[in-house]
Amino acid sequence: MALKGLIIRQPWIEMILAGTKTWEMRSERTALRGPIALIEKGTGLVVGTAILSDSLPPLSPEDMGACRTNHGIPAEMSGEVGFKWFTPWVLTEARRLAQPVPYVHRSGAVIWVELDADVEMAVGSQSQMDPGPAPPIAKGPPAAVAGPLPTPGVSTGIVGVHIPLTGGNIRNGHFYLRVARSLLPVNAIGGSNKSAAGWPVTVNFASGETVETDVDGEKMIFRERAAVRRFFERVKPREGDRLLLERTAERHFRVSLAA
Repeated sequence: MALKGLIIRQPWIEMILAGTKTWEMRSERTALRGPIALIEKGTGLVVGTAILSDSLPPLSPEDMGACRTNHGIPAEMSGEVGFKWFTPWVLTEARRLAQPVPYVHRSGAVIWVELDADVEMAVGSQSQMDPGPAPPIAKGPPAAVAGPLPTPGVSTGIVGVHIPLTGGNIRNGHFYLRVARSLLPVNAIGGSNKSAAGWPVTVNFASGETVETDVDGEKMIFRERAAVRRFFERVKPREGDRLLLERTAERHFRVSLAA
């Protein structure tokens, strides 16, 4: 039987590969069990492997809340009208491939893709390899955050990091969040466009404006650039200045110009 690839969008596939999500939520159960490939939606790439070990009955709203550390879906999202993904597909032994493998996406494939033999061979050869350390991702439940990762040359604290500004940052209305990645909820980091947006966080700027935004995971910047631009217009930073990004509460952040 050919290896099948399960299509999963961001931010959920990153959470699975990071080990913070073990239930992939779907609208109905599946009879498939065993090894599967993990495909990042929209990329044409197999990025990991896992074992599909079980498919549980649909969860009640109460169970969704009690099992949030398994599926990682925020309460606000699962409570929306029209939400239908209440059925857990249980994934174990999720593993990131050291080198993503391209595959041919056949027309009409929405959930599963039956992979060609050469793709299966390329994936299988890597699944026995140690892919090395994954990119720095916050561990634990998706809504939780760990302390910041130590970064040479960057001052860090328990709930905040200093972020240096370049001239390009100031001109283009953004700042890079790579050094602050461990402060951010994993499911706040989305894809490169709004159709693949993550779940938003609340950002309060010291200039007085508060916005809801996710993170563009490709550029690692807040997607709401207009608010960043207005903040820069008010505080008038210069190249070489530093911002202080603080986590003030769960999914709440404050941005100020460091002294």
